[in-house]
Amino acid sequence: MSVSATGTANAEADLTVVSLGVEVTAARAGVARNVCRIRTGVADAGVSEANVTTAGFGIAPIYDFDDGERRLRGHRGAHSLAVEAEPGRAGETVDGVRFTPSDALRAELRATALDRAMTAARGAADGIAAADLSVTGVSHAAAGTEFEVFPVARFEDVTGAETVFQPAPVTVTATVDVTYAAA
Repeated sequence: MSVSATGTANAEADLTVVSLGVEVTAARAGVARNVCRIRTGVADAGVSEANVTTAGFGIAPIYDFDDGERRLRGHRGAHSLAVEAEPGRAGETVDGVRFTPSDALRAELRATALDRAMTAARGAADGIAAADLSVTGVSHAAAGTEFEVFPVARFEDVTGAETVFQPAPVTVTATVDVTYAAA
């Protein structure tokens, strides 16, 4: 007999990923100079260099179009960084903020969700078999996992201080398809 079941696990996010970026029209040199300033500021705030990664980089031409003619006016450069920090430090930035589980918490939530899904699957199989059969073991199992990282639930602007964020919980849902042997 084959059954499908779902299990979920919830926890507070234990990692914040902050988006910081620079966009300048002086292109590469201006981007490099300003990103160095951001990196210095992030380091001065006590964030390890290992927690700062490049999220995007690009340089594009800026054109003016006069009388059907295209004329190069300059270049625009952009460089964005992703900064990982503790959730309590999220309000110290001014750009995008995303709350997420760390790899360790993600693995823990996945294991819990899978355990709950397997327990639900066994309960369903026992319910089906209750009339004339008994479940004797698992002959096949397959699992899928889905992470739902919710955005910031709310924020407060505290006068004279940084913005305070309150993250929503992280939910992990696991689905299992199990084929049981029955006798």
